[in-house]
Amino acid sequence: MLGLAPRAGGGGMSGLVLIATIGEQHIAIDATRIDAVVDLQRITPVPRAPRHVLGLSAVRSRVVTVIDPLGDWRGDRQTPLRAVVIE
Repeated sequence: MLGLAPRAGGGGMSGLVLIATIGEQHIAIDATRIDAVVDLQRITPVPRAPRHVLGLSAVRSRVVTVIDPLGDWRGDRQTPLRAVVIE
């Protein structure tokens, strides 16, 4: 689940947060820190990477590291995945 919501007590663009779900936990990310929300088409595994690093993917002609904060994703790396790109 992804969605935008106004921050309590905030107004305008600086008051927006992205609401996301990681596992069963809902989190809020300050919208000013988000570069993009994208559908990753392919994730290339990285040999000997830590468990929380799913691999690498291309986003707008850039290579980005795909991180699973819980370290328990078991899906197919060829299945599209929605991701939040934070700079």
